[in-house]
This record gives sequence, structure tokens and C-alpha cells, in this order.
Amino acid sequence: MRRGEAFRAERAVRGEVRRDLEAPERVDGDVEAGRAAGSIDQDRRTGDCAAGRAHGIDRLLDRSARRHDVVDHEHPLARCERESAAELAAGCAFTPLRVDRAHTELPRDLMGEDDPASRRPGDAIDGQRSSPDCDRGAELLGIRRMLQDLELLQVERRMAARREDEMPLAERARLAKDALDVRRCDGHHDYCAAMRIHDVSLVLRPDMVTWPGEPPPRIEPLKRISRGDGNNVSIITLGDHTGTHVDPPLHFIEGGNTVDKLPLDALVGPCRVIGFEGQGHVSGDWLDGAKIPKGTERLLFKTRNSARWADPGAAFTRDFSSINASGAKWCVDHGVRLVGIDYLSIEPQGPEKAGYPVHMTLLRAGVVIVETLDLRAVDPGEYELVCAPLKIKDGDGAPARVFLIER
Repeated sequence: MRRGEAFRAERAVRGEVRRDLEAPERVDGDVEAGRAAGSIDQDRRTGDCAAGRAHGIDRLLDRSARRHDVVDHEHPLARCERESAAELAAGCAFTPLRVDRAHTELPRDLMGEDDPASRRPGDAIDGQRSSPDCDRGAELLGIRRMLQDLELLQVERRMAARREDEMPLAERARLAKDALDVRRCDGHHDYCAAMRIHDVSLVLRPDMVTWPGEPPPRIEPLKRISRGDGNNVSIITLGDHTGTHVDPPLHFIEGGNTVDKLPLDALVGPCRVIGFEGQGHVSGDWLDGAKIPKGTERLLFKTRNSARWADPGAAFTRDFSSINASGAKWCVDHGVRLVGIDYLSIEPQGPEKAGYPVHMTLLRAGVVIVETLDLRAVDPGEYELVCAPLKIKDGDGAPARVFLIER
């Protein structure tokens, strides 16, 4: 007899759940009725079974996209809801199916390991795992299959209060807008943040401009598929100060630090691009009036030089803007750790370069120098710098790939 009653109860619940899934407006009406009944008599232990069932279905099959998944369980109404949920699981139609826990655990049991609220298992109020009894009950109800087919179904869970440092999964997700653009959209907020990555390094090629007396890169084929080889391999010969590159102290100071030992935290981090439109060189007095924020550790100077990179065949010229000795001293005095320029040298040409005061001032202070940047497409402002020189053992310089990340 008990077995027959259990079968009929299971069939009745399955029919009710299926009808509720097909007619959400019916659920909404029943939910309001259930809530009204619960507000009139919070101490009632059994109450109307239909209202209790509607209340339970609302908790399991909440369709509202604006419900919060964070609940203050110390609130009297929250405690009342938990008691009603426990009574629903223990005293209503789920009893023949041996589902004997409050329904704070039911959504996780029905949905398996997927967590629609982007929570870890340890965040739940009841840390116990789902039991085989609950899994069997969900299978008898046929709910697993139905829930998998309803892509828009949201299952509300009762959670401990969210920690301040916790970020929802939706906020972490980033969708690529194109190869170099990333856009982040959060369904809970009305804002979008975009990220653009600028490659400010030159392309290495045999006809590129180099410092006088230094040969351009030479790229020679070693193996070619067109000649019957299994793959393509080339031999590249170039100077370690060719194209966009980094100067370590050893470049001008005998026994100085080498390129493979440069501090990585100087090569990566917040950076400021400074626009300099004059015909001369960046000086200390000019930097005093540039309104550079205190604590800036990485400076890249965009000068008239960058326009030269629009012509790949442009010949070398000594008429370029750079930083003079007073500008280099200013950088050291203000704690700058990396300085970059948009032409082949950071040292001015002419009488000012006697003794190489700019290189010596910066390199003796451990400031990393980046030369031959292409800043044409970059506006002055704040960025995140990623400078990755080749890791050459005991190298006095190294070609580098440099990125500026704009958020």
C-alpha cells in the first residue's frame, strides 16, 4: 500500500512540475498566494499543501533575472523561509522519494555539479554533498532532463553573504571583439570595459634602418618545404641593438648588469606615454611642467620621430629628438625605472653626446633604456607596459617585443 501511495505521489508531483514549467504565469500566481499565506501565519507547521508546494517550486524554479543570490540568514523572514523549505522536503510529496533535507541543497542536487551562481561548494550553508537518495529522487521526478533543456532556467540558491573580494564569473569573462581588442560586459551592471593592445615594436626586415656601421638583419633560408624539406627553418643574423631593443648597463658600463638579468618588474607595469612636440630635446625643466604624476616609474616619450616610421624606406638621420642630460637626471631623481624613446638612440647627437651623459646617468642608476619604439598609433596617456627582450646570456643588448595595453 505504501508503495502504491509513493507511486501516485511521485506521478502527481511530476505532473505538477511539468505543468508549472509549461505555464510560468500559473507558477507566479501560486507563488504570490503562497507568500501571502506564509506572511499571515509564519508559525504554521503544515499549512496548505498547495501553497507550500507553489512556494517550493518558486524557490526551485525561480525565473526572475533580478533576484539576488545573497541572503541574510539571520533575518526572521529568511529563517521562516528555511523552516518552510524544510517542511516541504520532509512533510510533502518528496517524503516518499526519501528527500529528507531542507531545499537549500535541492538545486545543487538537481543540477549536478554546475553552479548557476558561480559559487564554490564550500560557500553553501550546508556543506554536505548531495546524497544518492536525492539523485535518485531527481531521476524519478524526471527533472534532470527537463532542466537541461531549459537554457534560460535559473535556479536560485541560498548562500552565505558574498565576500567583498569575490568577483562573479560573469564579471571575469571577456569576449574578444577582434584580434587585439577585448571587451568585458557584466550582466549585473550597465557598463562595459574595453582593452586594446598596441604593438609598438618595429618589424625586423633586411631593409630596415640601422645605426651607421651596423648591418641590417639577414634572414637566410636553411630548409624549405618548396625544396622538398619537411619544414621551413631560417637563419637570422642581426645585431643585438637592431630595431626595437633594450639597453642594459653593460652597454656602456664595463662589468655592468647584463640583459638577461634585468629586473622583470621594471619591464612590466603601469606606464605613461608623454607627448613632446618640440624640435629640441626633453629637458628637466620641461619635465617639471609636464604634470607627470608622482610615483610614475615608466616613461615613454612620443616625439616627432614617430612620424618617420610611416616611411619604411626612410634613411637614417641624426636630426631626431631625444632626452638631454638634465632630462635624464630628472628621471633618476624622480624614481623612474624605465625610459623609452621613439628613435634609434636616447642620446642627443652633436656636442651634447660627448661622454654619453644620458646613457651613463640612466644606466648607472639601473634605469632600463628602450630605444626605437613606434608610437605613431598611441596617444599620450596611461598604459600598461609589457617589454620582453630576448634572454641573451651576458648580453649587452637585446631586440624586444613591446606592448602597450590600453584599458
